[in-house]
Amino acid sequence: DAVVLFSKTVFFQDWSLCSSCRLFHSCCSPYQGIVPPEEWDAFLASLRSPLPSSFRVCEATGYAPRIVARLQTEFAQPAAGGAETAEETAFRPRCIPWYPRQLAWASTAGRKDMRKMTVLETYRQFIVTEHENGNLNRQEAVSMIPPLLLEVQQI
Repeated sequence: DAVVLFSKTVFFQDWSLCSSCRLFHSCCSPYQGIVPPEEWDAFLASLRSPLPSSFRVCEATGYAPRIVARLQTEFAQPAAGGAETAEETAFRPRCIPWYPRQLAWASTAGRKDMRKMTVLETYRQFIVTEHENGNLNRQEAVSMIPPLLLEVQQI
C-alpha cells in the first residue's frame, strides 16, 4: 500500500522497499536534528519494525470477564506439554500493564504471522470472532491513551 505525501508516494507496508531511497531519507531528515546521531540507526530500525497487534476488550458487552479469562488461561500461557519455539513464545499475547482491569492486550504477531503459524490459528480465530461480535476492538495501544486521560465514564 502507498500513501501520497506532499505529492510523493511513500510505501508503508514494506520499509525495505524504500529504506535506501532518497524519498525515505528526505522524509526522515527532519528527525536528524531531534534524534542524536548515535541513535539514528536504531531509530531507522524502529521505523522498519512492525507495530504490535493490539486490541482492547469492550466492557459494555458484558463478556469482558469471560474474554479476559480465556486470554489469560488459553492464549497467554504455553500449551500444556507442548514444546514451543522462541518465536511462538514471543508471539503470545500479553496484557498491556498500564490499561485498567487487564482489558488491553498486545502481541508481536502481525496478521501475516498469525496466518502462517498453525499454533496461532486458534488465537487468530478467537480475535476475529470476538471482533466480529463486538466484544473487542483492534486498536493501536497509543490510541487507547486519550480515553484514559479524559477519564471517559459509562453512563
